[in-house]
Amino acid sequence: MPDTADTARAGGCIVMTDLPNLHPVDELADVNAQLAFLQTRKDELRAMIISGACGTIGDTHMAVVKETVSVRVDTKGLRKAWGDTVLASWLRPATSYRVVTQPIADKDNQ
Repeated sequence: MPDTADTARAGGCIVMTDLPNLHPVDELADVNAQLAFLQTRKDELRAMIISGACGTIGDTHMAVVKETVSVRVDTKGLRKAWGDTVLASWLRPATSYRVVTQPIADKDNQ
């Protein structure tokens, strides 16, 4: 298995590992595109398996479909029913960071 400068094609995106001349922002944009492609493909494959459109035994792997049920709190419903004032003592702020990449339209005008 190659360890550096390995490239392959996945849905029109270059799969990169450890390319020294690639800016982290550009690599992040490419990784996001790869993830989007892979998530779409994963969803398609899961749907085929769950629906029974294909078997559950492949050449090297098998799939076991398990159904789980979880209970979640409907915060929108609680807010609508009781309002933020009642819920305030149970709500706590959580900080998260989101990095959004976008192509540079005209790099010369920056």
